[in-house]
Amino acid sequence: MAKLNLFAFAGRAAPVGTRVDAGTLPSAFVKTLLAGLLACYAAWVSAANLPSGQGLAPGQGIYSDNGQYLLVMQGDGNLVHYRVSDGAVRWHSNTAGSPGSILAMQGDGNAVTYFTPPHVPPTKGGGYAKPQGLRTYPTWYSATAGNPGAYMRSQDDGNLVVVAADGRALWGTGPDPDLNKPDPKNPGDVVGRELVSSNGIVQSLGHIAFSDGLNLYEVMNEPLVVQYTSLSSFKKKVAAQGPQAYWGTASPSIPFFYLLGCYETNCSEGARNQVLSSREAMVARARQIYQLGSFYTLSDKSVPSLPKRDSYPLRVGTYRCDTFVLDIYDLYGSVYTDATGKYVSIAPAVDRWINFRDTVLKVKVLPTIAFQLLKNFRG
Repeated sequence: MAKLNLFAFAGRAAPVGTRVDAGTLPSAFVKTLLAGLLACYAAWVSAANLPSGQGLAPGQGIYSDNGQYLLVMQGDGNLVHYRVSDGAVRWHSNTAGSPGSILAMQGDGNAVTYFTPPHVPPTKGGGYAKPQGLRTYPTWYSATAGNPGAYMRSQDDGNLVVVAADGRALWGTGPDPDLNKPDPKNPGDVVGRELVSSNGIVQSLGHIAFSDGLNLYEVMNEPLVVQYTSLSSFKKKVAAQGPQAYWGTASPSIPFFYLLGCYETNCSEGARNQVLSSREAMVARARQIYQLGSFYTLSDKSVPSLPKRDSYPLRVGTYRCDTFVLDIYDLYGSVYTDATGKYVSIAPAVDRWINFRDTVLKVKVLPTIAFQLLKNFRG
């Protein structure tokens, strides 16, 4: 019974009647509660399209085909498009305060919300508390009249649109920017997400991990501190928080250069030194730290994990997620060479990367800040 004939509806109290303030999202607690309430709408809604000549009464709505977005005609008169996973408001008509309003997908192609003010009884003095004029009037419209047969659709990408009979989009709110975030493609890329505690509370610092082009190296406050995990596992940890909890990929423009170094756990005399390209060396350093092990710390001061050498023993370092990534970029103990292992002077592009790494990234170390800085670095 989700959709109804425009002229044959019967108003009812809406299951959801919360006023939505423009441009704001609910608190974390309210998001969780609202997501649960929205899930209950499944019995009240139908397919993703609201056809021409039909409408929504208070408490009714339409889901996107993938079930991730829901358009609801709320009991308070506000037409709201929600992301179901976390209750985030994608768009609303800003018409709260007109209880009992309906949405009409008119035959002329215009989507309109209509409000009928309640009858106001006469006052003791014989007058009325408010003037009695037009009984029903529009409170919002899509301005798409002149397109007979147009319909409204909640799309899988989070875009709420009015579509012409020939398939043209006449009006829309735009796709959800929290979707389609890039995944890592190159060794040296960094992925980020919200940091969620064991009881589901989102922490402010966030969390980042280093990509080797296939999987991820990350530091966790767990018995196994340095972990090698898949991208799907990384995302799964914040799936309940909605798509905005995954930040996507920071892919800095790391210049191409060669380094000579030892990336084993034992680099004593006779150990194998390798000449690797910059990104290959970073992956080798990440693997080396993984093999050496690490302790976890909340401090922004790290202690590098170092292999055994003739002059000192193997050292297990101390990291948190962001200082771990910075240590990988540091390429501790490596020297700049050409492809044959011959020492060379540092090229300008490499010098800019080193300057960025040492004087920008390391100044204010926080996962959220490091992610944005890396995302914006273009050499």
